[in-house]
Amino acid sequence: MRDNTPSRTALKVAFIIVMLGGDQYGRSKCPTGSILAQVQLLKACRLPFGRFPFWTIQNPIVAKLSRWYASFVHANFSVGVGIRKCFMEEHVRTCLNGGFEQVLIVGAGYDTLAWRLSQEYPNVQFWELDHPATSRVKQRGLQRLNPPSNLHTIMADLTKTKLEEVMPQQPEYHINTRTVIVMEGLLYYLSEADVRQLFRSVANVVGPSSSVCFDFFGWKKNRLDLGWMTPVLTFAVKISGESWMWGIDPVELPVFFQDLPWSLTGAPRSMGIERMACVELDKQ
Repeated sequence: MRDNTPSRTALKVAFIIVMLGGDQYGRSKCPTGSILAQVQLLKACRLPFGRFPFWTIQNPIVAKLSRWYASFVHANFSVGVGIRKCFMEEHVRTCLNGGFEQVLIVGAGYDTLAWRLSQEYPNVQFWELDHPATSRVKQRGLQRLNPPSNLHTIMADLTKTKLEEVMPQQPEYHINTRTVIVMEGLLYYLSEADVRQLFRSVANVVGPSSSVCFDFFGWKKNRLDLGWMTPVLTFAVKISGESWMWGIDPVELPVFFQDLPWSLTGAPRSMGIERMACVELDKQ
């Protein structure tokens, strides 16, 4: 991401969610309420493209054609975005229903999870952290939507600062509280060293038995494994200023976490072009 430019990838993901609302099949692959909330947020953000006629991409014919076109990249290229969000939301809800008291979303983009769930769980504190260029735009939109008082947004560039320097400064954030952390669409833009450092940093700002759910790309023969379109997609992302940098073979995840204070909770799952996994903090 360029320093002063909001994430283009985050915007593309938001538009995919809107597009999936074009027919029943697409809607069935997204969390309940997420499509309407996504449209409301994008309108409130008043992005440079102006008053985009969202009905054009929510037309059933356009929605089907878009999925068909995306299938040339991967069978679940666009639908996988909705499935990924269902996975994340299901995990967060399971944790909250199990007594977790905080939610921290790192690299929130234009996602609506925290905004929607903060209204359902008024006794839980929700925190969104993202690069200032993207977070500033989202904050502007959320302010127009009258967000609940338990939803907090933080502007921070984690390539220049650490969570340990940011989170303790937040008045209502408690570093010893059991927290569920979401890192969606984030890790593959970081180097392996930065991914490791991020997991260590998260461990230092949350309480015992906290949980992280995240997505990642798989490796195959020392290259990102996204099928035959890997070179094209990698180049397209690179010229947008948001290069993919990290991936790992799912079978190697246990080894990856051996020197980190996190343990896998279940086998990774495949969601579209990505894999999904959850880890739990080991410290007592």
